[in-house]
Amino acid sequence: MNRTPILLTALLLLAACGNRRPAEHAMSSMKPYEVLVVGDSANAIADYLSRPCRELPQEEPMYDVVSIKAEDFKGSYRLARSIVVYTRGTRHDWDIKDNVYTRPQRVVYANKDNIWIAEPFIDQFEHQQAVKELRRKHNPKAGALVQKMFGIKKFIPVDMRSSKQGKDFLWLSDNGTLATKNLVFIRLRGQCPYYHLGDFIGPAVKAFPEVLQRVDSCLKANIRGEEDNMRMHMNRSTVMTRQDKMLDLYFHGLWEMENDIMGGPFFAHLTNRRDGTMLVELAFVYAPGQKKRNLIRQLEAVVYDY
Repeated sequence: MNRTPILLTALLLLAACGNRRPAEHAMSSMKPYEVLVVGDSANAIADYLSRPCRELPQEEPMYDVVSIKAEDFKGSYRLARSIVVYTRGTRHDWDIKDNVYTRPQRVVYANKDNIWIAEPFIDQFEHQQAVKELRRKHNPKAGALVQKMFGIKKFIPVDMRSSKQGKDFLWLSDNGTLATKNLVFIRLRGQCPYYHLGDFIGPAVKAFPEVLQRVDSCLKANIRGEEDNMRMHMNRSTVMTRQDKMLDLYFHGLWEMENDIMGGPFFAHLTNRRDGTMLVELAFVYAPGQKKRNLIRQLEAVVYDY
């Protein structure tokens, strides 16, 4: 894999600045989900962070990795947003530090025996930054509509100005030309049996397909293509689930449009509510020919906003 540094030209030109510490309020460089790996001569960490995202329809890496030698880690390279420094030690020797050289910034120290430690800490950092940006800049009108219909507070991206309402259903979209970002809110009657059983591994998995079918029915009824027989649904064979807290269930996979070639990734959150209903928050992206990783992760910050 070619890991020639792909930092902005300005960064490369500034590399001769040496070790001078940047101003306290200097902004970090690089884009979200770009990671600078330092001193990893065997590419152990770089290869791990560059493995394909399994939740996307086409191959994209988990992170865009830039690798440099330890002796080159100076000057503007220290302004990188996310940094993983390869160290020597055992699997117990790791550390994380924030805003070491600039802000926002996360630096993870890891070695060959704990290369996996970098991913959750970088992912957490990027998610936190996305949530902060969303709370700073959002669409209050769309947020008020969500709260009125479903009783929850959400920070909706500022460019999501189009909406479609139905019974227990709301669809928000930015109507982008090259790529479209979408949010769907659905209220379902009844509760997911998993929460009563308290067992994610057993009965929950058996009960979940029924919930997916109900979500699919709502999507098909409300989101259609150019012709009436073109209707949105989830490709259930791609759906993966994970538990975050006792009352939260997250699932992701691929969506498709029946009788059409449209499709893309989705991410969803299901919560049982005290009024005997389930709330489903679903984010999906349509971006033919475009990279989709960052787009869907931006929307994850809306659905999973803490």
